[in-house]
Amino acid sequence: MAYPKLKITPEVQKAFSDVISYAEKKHYRKDLIFNDDFSKEAFEQYLKLVSPDKELFTEAQVAAMKPLSLMLDDAMKDRNPEVAIELLHRSMGAIEKEIAYKKSQALQLDASRLRASIKAGKALSEKPFTDKEFKDLQWPKNETEQQSKWQEEIDTAIFEYSQQEYTLEETRAALIDSQNNIGKKIDSTTTLDALANLLNSIFKLYDPHTAYLPPASKKEFDTEMSLSFFGIGAKLERKKRYVTISEVLPSGAAAKEGSLKKGDRIVGIQTSETDENKNVIGWTTNDVTNLIRGPQHTPVWVSVIGEHESDMAQPRVIQIIRDKVEIEDESASLHFFQTEYQGRLENIAVLRIPSFYADFQAIRRGDPNPKRVATDVFNLLMEVHKKRVMRLIIDLRNNGGGSLGDVLAMASFFIPEGPLLYTKDSKGTVEAYHDFGW
Repeated sequence: MAYPKLKITPEVQKAFSDVISYAEKKHYRKDLIFNDDFSKEAFEQYLKLVSPDKELFTEAQVAAMKPLSLMLDDAMKDRNPEVAIELLHRSMGAIEKEIAYKKSQALQLDASRLRASIKAGKALSEKPFTDKEFKDLQWPKNETEQQSKWQEEIDTAIFEYSQQEYTLEETRAALIDSQNNIGKKIDSTTTLDALANLLNSIFKLYDPHTAYLPPASKKEFDTEMSLSFFGIGAKLERKKRYVTISEVLPSGAAAKEGSLKKGDRIVGIQTSETDENKNVIGWTTNDVTNLIRGPQHTPVWVSVIGEHESDMAQPRVIQIIRDKVEIEDESASLHFFQTEYQGRLENIAVLRIPSFYADFQAIRRGDPNPKRVATDVFNLLMEVHKKRVMRLIIDLRNNGGGSLGDVLAMASFFIPEGPLLYTKDSKGTVEAYHDFGW
């Protein structure tokens, strides 16, 4: 396997220059000085991103990259991505080396090694967990020490597979599948995707919330925020080597077609009439999902074998026309409970808000009823009002954020007066927001 050579195309050059220029001009922080100290911090953030456990590089490899890392400030000033690309090459080469080692160990796995790995993995699982800061960890001194760390990861994985009663052959296949999936990601990584990791390490020094999204990531972000996409309308889960159908959504495209069943194992995907049928055995759920999704009203061919059929059974090939799928599980939801308080029963409502979602594309199109969290929460609060609820609990656990406008709107439901938010722009101007048009 050879990872794709990262190239500085006009598109890459423009993106690097535009992103750096935009941050310099538009970010409110003007106190950052681009010098060697800045470069050192940015490089440290990058290493923390690509190898949080400090096992991808040896001490010598990190030392060899440091002269390059000190040139990051000059690269930003000159709008020249060459140094960044060289650092990325070295990272991807190191990942490729780790993949090759772990696959070689998997291929050599026999009954004796399996028993030894299960024993070693069990011992590792019983060791007390110590959560060390990145700065307190040490890079491997040499390749022998590095491979020892990699072997510990293999042993841990093998022990976990043993808990699921994997056979020797299944364990070997699962280890190889895992590395092949990482290899696929490396092979499909574009220069902009790789560059985003380094740019975002730089932007960590601005603040925790500034980030660059390359085109593919921006598309995924819009999908997550809209709580909808175009697909077949089925929930997927990984079971051993297969991505399986865990649920066929009642109103989805697959349900309308009628052939796809719960428990079916996906073995192949064909995305167009001219495309080949890709063997997806061993793929991750995310990779299979991304292959199934596509433009609305276009066909996708899904090859499956039944839950209880032999692995060697002839697959059924099902053509499904992609349609819109709403991710209702991630919408705001309301649950009512009763509890006793001071001798009487009281109604309690729990309002769960998993994210501050909004269909930005629909909003830009002028759609009169775009999917957005503020609208959903407003309607749910009307239900709370009708039920004569005494207490309301708002559950924001695991909420990673989202649409600031919707947050302002929801805050105004509870705080009718006074500023709700202050923002500061690149000129130092502070603006107060009272609500967002609600």
